[in-house]
Amino acid sequence: MSQLGKLDGFSINPKFGLYKSFENKEGFTVGAELNVLKQKFIYGAEYYVFEEFVLFESPTEHFNQVGLMVGKYNDNGIFRLQYQVGLGLVWGVKRTELIIKDPPGFFNTQSESKDFIAFGFATKLGFKIIPFSFLSIGIDLQANINLENTVFIPFISVEIGKLRR
Repeated sequence: MSQLGKLDGFSINPKFGLYKSFENKEGFTVGAELNVLKQKFIYGAEYYVFEEFVLFESPTEHFNQVGLMVGKYNDNGIFRLQYQVGLGLVWGVKRTELIIKDPPGFFNTQSESKDFIAFGFATKLGFKIIPFSFLSIGIDLQANINLENTVFIPFISVEIGKLRR
């Protein structure tokens, strides 16, 4: 195999986190990332599901994100720092205008909703501990900056694959 086609590593990276939007909303996030490592560059594709955590508000906001990212990584054996940027597509449902606030007999504020879709600029900064060549545990700080629903997400990350030589 030529040197051009040889990969330094690859991984699948399931993640769990909590998000905070610029609209002052919070929720849970789960998803996964596929990464390819080559000559200190990292190429990734990602998919995440976001679910708002609210009580007594309807409808609950939820959305999805897919993204493609590219960046670099630096490591010194068991520790790795990685940073990536890319493009992400976000789509889902969000609350709009308030219809009824605290209706009699219920503790449920009701609002209208709208579907949305937006392209965004995705960024990631990751800190990993790689105790074995096939496993890492770390924290990823990610953001998707877009016109509809900009979010910041700290993730707990577990990578499985060929992570170092």
